[in-house]
Amino acid sequence: MNELSLRKLHVGELSAQGKDVDVATLPQATTATSGTLTYPLGVTLSNYTGAAAQLVTLPAATEGAHVVHLQQVDTTGGTNTLIFDCAGDDVIAAEQTLYSTGSSKIILATTTAGHTRITFTPANAATNILTTGSELVFWCDNAGEWNVSQRKLAAAAAAVTGTFVSAA
Repeated sequence: MNELSLRKLHVGELSAQGKDVDVATLPQATTATSGTLTYPLGVTLSNYTGAAAQLVTLPAATEGAHVVHLQQVDTTGGTNTLIFDCAGDDVIAAEQTLYSTGSSKIILATTTAGHTRITFTPANAATNILTTGSELVFWCDNAGEWNVSQRKLAAAAAAVTGTFVSAA
């Protein structure tokens, strides 16, 4: 890009938004695996392993809000689900693409209008796509609607277990 184009874009004034947010700039909380949790705005470090089911309620989707699930440990402890559920009338934005697994390969799962939850079901193995350091980033551009992105999923060739799905 030339200098004129850069000036028009105001590159010096750009900040991280949406899925590109720097987690170090957000408030942080640590949580132990529990049956039911409500995540605060910011980053929640979680020790979910799959040994026990966990239902996470997201806070109200207000414009500019960010919620990050940062996986602290590997999901090698069982096949119990990790569910992210919207609060109140909030929804997951349509056409959000999630990496999932099926038949020992990566597949894409897409959210549909009206969906209010995302569920991860691990395998009881060290081959889950959601592992230590993985992030699920939720951000709100439009009040009442969460966008979602996955970052730092397992990159090993054997990381082909564990499924993500969305539902109403």
